[in-house]
Amino acid sequence: MLAPTQNIEIHPNYTTKSSMEAENRLNTMIDHAEKIGLSVKPIDLSTQEIIDVVKNNDSNRVQLVNSKLEKEGRSLEELPKEVVLDRLLGLDAIINLNGSTFGVDVTTGKGTVLNNKKVKAEQLKVIHNKLGIDHFIVLRLRREITDDLVLDFVSKLEEIEKNNNSYVHTIKYGVVN
Repeated sequence: MLAPTQNIEIHPNYTTKSSMEAENRLNTMIDHAEKIGLSVKPIDLSTQEIIDVVKNNDSNRVQLVNSKLEKEGRSLEELPKEVVLDRLLGLDAIINLNGSTFGVDVTTGKGTVLNNKKVKAEQLKVIHNKLGIDHFIVLRLRREITDDLVLDFVSKLEEIEKNNNSYVHTIKYGVVN
């Protein structure tokens, strides 16, 4: 997981409070995975490397995101890499497991939201691959994190790694009553 930048107030635009909570849960899940000895580690990419890869492969994507940022009085180059990954490539996390690299986009949405995220990930596959991402996970995360959930998540990643027929995968953890 990419570490949060200290002393900066720029964050991805959360559409809802539940979106922010889902990203916090993802961070907690990754922390738990590291604590129980699983091999989940960050990838170290600079902000400029990320922007350059995208510019070289889809300059329209950079222009689209920059035009949205201009309305906020910002540009991609001034943002921390965590925010650039999220805004530009829909990546809330990049994790390594057993030598495979997974991009993760977390959401609390369902139906159309999940489908739109999957379509976007497929469209960005070439760029994701150039950043070293082997698989992309759209993660619906609406439940609190437990060690069992972390173990289940990692086992699902291992299964994807073994049977890597497709690029985008959906993993869902709904609300437990």
